[in-house]
Amino acid sequence: MPVREYVEAGPGAPAAADTFALFDDDKQSLSLRVARLETGIAHAEVPKSVTQRLITNVVIAPGADGALNVSSNFMVYQERRGRHGHTFFGRREDALRRDGGTLKIAARKVELAQTILPTTLSIFF
Repeated sequence: MPVREYVEAGPGAPAAADTFALFDDDKQSLSLRVARLETGIAHAEVPKSVTQRLITNVVIAPGADGALNVSSNFMVYQERRGRHGHTFFGRREDALRRDGGTLKIAARKVELAQTILPTTLSIFF
């Protein structure tokens, strides 16, 4: 999940969204994060957050080898302990691959509109 930076880029400079990531998970690290959250003792999720998601502007395009490239915009509201509410806005790009009769997420890139985030961030976008 890259972080948006507001700086003037010179010629040949990489895009700001490609320079810094809050999370750069693979399947193994995602599995560990999920297992940790499921223990019930992950401090960032005790008690569990209440979340609501809104997904809009979904565009599906064919990819290589029968994959699908899906882009969308999102809004996620997260409330913790009934008093701390945060709203996140952003864009998501997913690569979906067929596995048997189902589609599975092969890759996901999330770009948040915010650059200032809460001290704990444990939800999945």
